[in-house]
Amino acid sequence: MSTFAAYASNKTPLPKIYTLPDIETVFTSCDYSEVMSSIADGFVAFSSGKFNLPPIQTMGAHPLSNFSDNSSAQTCVKSGYITGDDY
Repeated sequence: MSTFAAYASNKTPLPKIYTLPDIETVFTSCDYSEVMSSIADGFVAFSSGKFNLPPIQTMGAHPLSNFSDNSSAQTCVKSGYITGDDY
């Protein structure tokens, strides 16, 4: 069974992908104290061992192939999740 088939068979919801307009809406319409509180909650979860932090995923850095026509182009994806959290 493929990894995706195993994932789908658990009836686990797919991760939510946020678009740039989604993110811009949050930052133009929310109270920054709520953002800071959420960041603080993330550090508490990390300190208590509830935050799952995979390695940084990097595209374009040597020895990988070029990310674009510019050999110095690079992007990094930093992801993670809190055990038992909705998002």
